[in-house]
Amino acid sequence: MKILIVTDTYPPHVNGAAQFTYRLAQALAQHAHDVLVIAPSRTWRDEQYQDNGVRVVGVVSMPLYVNNMRVALPTFSHNLIAQTIKTFVPDAVHAQGHFGLSRTVANIAKRSGTLIVGTNHFMPDNLTHYLHLPNSIEQRLNKRLWQQCYDFFGSLDAVTTPTNKAAELFTAHGFHKPVQVVSNGINTRAFHPNFDTQALKTRYNLTDKPTALVVGRLDKEKNINVILRAVALVRNHIDMHLIIAGSDKGSEAHHLQKLTRQLRVSDAVTFTGFVPDEDLPTLYCCADVFVMAGTAELQSIATMEAMASGLPIIAADAVALPELVISNKNGFLFEPNNYRSLSKYLRDTLSSGDLQKRLGITSYQFIQRHALEQTIKSFEDIYLAIDKP
Repeated sequence: MKILIVTDTYPPHVNGAAQFTYRLAQALAQHAHDVLVIAPSRTWRDEQYQDNGVRVVGVVSMPLYVNNMRVALPTFSHNLIAQTIKTFVPDAVHAQGHFGLSRTVANIAKRSGTLIVGTNHFMPDNLTHYLHLPNSIEQRLNKRLWQQCYDFFGSLDAVTTPTNKAAELFTAHGFHKPVQVVSNGINTRAFHPNFDTQALKTRYNLTDKPTALVVGRLDKEKNINVILRAVALVRNHIDMHLIIAGSDKGSEAHHLQKLTRQLRVSDAVTFTGFVPDEDLPTLYCCADVFVMAGTAELQSIATMEAMASGLPIIAADAVALPELVISNKNGFLFEPNNYRSLSKYLRDTLSSGDLQKRLGITSYQFIQRHALEQTIKSFEDIYLAIDKP
C-alpha cells in the first residue's frame, strides 16, 4: 500500500508522538509499504530527504525553543503539500494529530476522495500547563481544545487511540464516532533485558548501587520533582542512585537541577541529558526499577520500553498508566504527586532482589501483547477496512 503519514511533530522533536510516528513509518516501510511522511521541516525552508527508506517532505516551520520542537507553517507550503499528495496518490492518509499541518493535509486529501485514518496522541494538559493561566481560564481553554480535537477526528474515516483510557477520554468529551484502540507498540527485539551495561556505565559515570531510572522530557507534567523528593526520603534508608535521562532543553530542567541541590541529593542523581536511540536500550538495563510519575500519559512509550527491558515499574495511578502497571504484579501504582507513597514503593523494591526479579519477569511477559508487529498488523487491517465500500 501507499501510505501517507502526516504529523505536526517528528524527530528531531523530543516527545512520545514524534517517536511513535517515526517508528510507525519505519516499521510500515519494513513491511514493504510505500511510505511518505509530511512533517515540519528542520529549518525555515521546505525540504525533502530520505530516512532509512522513508521519504520525508518537510514543510517550512519555525522553532518553539522547547524540546527541539518546531511548528509547521502550512499556509506557506500549500502548493507543495497539494502537489505531493497528487503525485504520491496515497491509498490512505494517516494523521497523527489535529493541528495545522495534519488538518491541512487531511483537507486537501479529502478533495480527491482519499481515505483518512486519525490517531490521537493529544491531551490539553500537555499544552495548557505551559501557559500558567488561572484555573477557570485553563478549564475553558481545555474544553475548547477538546472541541477542536474531536471536531477534526469526527470528520475522518477511522479513528484510533493507544489505550482504552484514551478512548474513554474522547467519548467523555463528546466524541460519538467509534474509536479503535491500537497500542503504540514496542519493538521487543530492540528492547530486552540482556544488554551488557559496563561500557555505558563507564561513559555516563554510573554506579552499581541500587538504581532507579526516569526516561522522558524534563517538563512539568512528568512530575520528576516528585521523584526527587521521594529519593531524598529513600536515601535515609538505602544508598541508592537515580538516573534522569532527558534533554536539558526541557522546560523544567533548570528547576530540577536546582531542586536536586536543595534536597542535597546531587551525589545520588545523574542527569544524562539527551540519550541517543542506540544507547537507550542498554541504559534501561543499567537500572533496577523504572519510575513514571507523569499524570498526562495516554500510554507512555518509555514505560513500555522499561517493561520490555524486564524492569519493575513504579507509576502514578493516573490516566492510562494503570493499563500497563498492575500493583504487586509488575510493579506498583502510587497516588499522583504523593512522594511519600512513591518513596515507600521505591524503598521496598530496591531493598529486595527477589521482588525486583518477580516484578521484572511479569513486566516482560505483560509487554509482549504490545509487540510492534501486532500494532502494524492492526493498522494494516484498518487501512484495508476503510478501503472497502
